Amino acid sequence: MGLDEGFRGGAPVKNGYTFKMTVEPYRESKPAFYFGDSADPVSAGVTASGTRHFTDSSLSNIKGTDENRPAKPDDPSI
Repeated sequence: MGLDEGFRGGAPVKNGYTFKMTVEPYRESKPAFYFGDSADPVSAGVTASGTRHFTDSSLSNIKGTDENRPAKPDDPSI
């Protein structure tokens, strides 16, 4: 089973969130790694889609914040 077609592209918008993901493949000197980030593209005004921001990586579980900034690895787990 693959991802929904709506996730194609460099920074797709799905259900009001912009998604970005970085993947680094395994190398002899470094293990494989991924980092994902999602945020509301419009977080204020009449066209706001929300105020929550999330991050996930191969090093931790999903983190989130309601502050107007990208989520960070030291934010609370959701």
